[in-house]
Amino acid sequence: MEKSTITVKSKPLSLPLLVLYTHTGSIPFLSWNFVRKYNGILFRSEQDMVDEINMVKLNVADFYDYLESNDHDHHLSKFKYFENCSFLMSLFDPLQFCYLYKSTDDQIAIHTYHGKKMLSVDGMLQLCRSIGVEHVQAIADIITPPNAGRKWLNKSVNRSSKFLDDTINQYISDDDNSSGQSIKIWATLTGGYQSESRVRACQQISVHADKLQAIIIDGFFGYIKTDEENFKYYHDILCRDVLQNLPANIPKALFGILYPDTMIKLIKCGIDIFDSSICTFLTNRGRALPSPLICENTMKLLFDRSITTTTTTIDSDIIINNPNPSIIIDLNNFTFKDNNLLLSNKCQCYTCQMGFTRGYINHLLKRKEINANILLQIHNHYVLTKFFHQLKRIIQTGNFDQLLANSHINVDDNTTQCYKSQPPSMNGIN
Repeated sequence: MEKSTITVKSKPLSLPLLVLYTHTGSIPFLSWNFVRKYNGILFRSEQDMVDEINMVKLNVADFYDYLESNDHDHHLSKFKYFENCSFLMSLFDPLQFCYLYKSTDDQIAIHTYHGKKMLSVDGMLQLCRSIGVEHVQAIADIITPPNAGRKWLNKSVNRSSKFLDDTINQYISDDDNSSGQSIKIWATLTGGYQSESRVRACQQISVHADKLQAIIIDGFFGYIKTDEENFKYYHDILCRDVLQNLPANIPKALFGILYPDTMIKLIKCGIDIFDSSICTFLTNRGRALPSPLICENTMKLLFDRSITTTTTTIDSDIIINNPNPSIIIDLNNFTFKDNNLLLSNKCQCYTCQMGFTRGYINHLLKRKEINANILLQIHNHYVLTKFFHQLKRIIQTGNFDQLLANSHINVDDNTTQCYKSQPPSMNGIN
């Protein structure tokens, strides 16, 4: 089975795929009305070949209250703003701190606005049907911090395997098609930060390969409060142990704070689906991605993490007078106070095209105006979604390895199942 697309609303979406991160059901700082009205400007360039459907990731904790509602018909598809959206119900928000709640053999613990709540397989599927979610992450015991011992991890893997069995069995027994709704299952890979547990989880998930649409690799985020991604803490486990022991024909998802260069490494290793949480992460801190992230003429990544603008002084030749920097710029820095340059003079996003300058955004951030977050969120989402459109085109034309070489991105060939000319694809359950 070839793996180059995922079926969403009966339409194939090519991989690698960017899923829109949401909090409380919306992209932070942006209304769905704005997203629908300015979809072309916000998410993509008019010159790009684009998909018509936005895949949106929801967090189950944000919608838990619907389980206690007497009215079980809250289909999101009834709202005109969501007519071009397909939804994935996920277990964890990578931008939120992970509470070390204990799950049981029948339910998992999640953190909601009302504190700790317990969620069963039945509850997860009932919630997804009531709001019209098409893609469902199987519940799992994903709360496994870096210091979790073998006993803890064994319980986590065993429970998660049982939850997946129950989810698949209930999916098969329920007459979903009679209501016109077909739920597609995304398995959850657990096992914490230990190779042995992760490999065992891979083996248990692989048994159900023919019934899964995708596999979400979970349990790595939410424990380390830092301004940096924690990829270095789980790189070896992910690339050496996990990806080599999962079915090659099923797309793999990793959601969390990941920078563009790390995403390229992970695509080379075999990760197919990401979320846009890095955009909100940067926006919350008043930072903007460089644009564009890839130069297709030279086939090179235009992103440099060796220099930052978070310090009080900046080399003016690198940032202040550079109309198109290749680093993340921190608009909180006082050096931008009177700067009349755009975030990037090569960017086609709404923020840059409407002429909002670095100095103006710096002013808004100082005054704690929400417009600063709105403008940065628009810019960051546009840059990242265009980045993914470029990656798809580069992979389809067989130039991905050249991009890696020209960008000096090194990945151990012994730990990868890389894309050559075509990415692995995602197949829906029809």
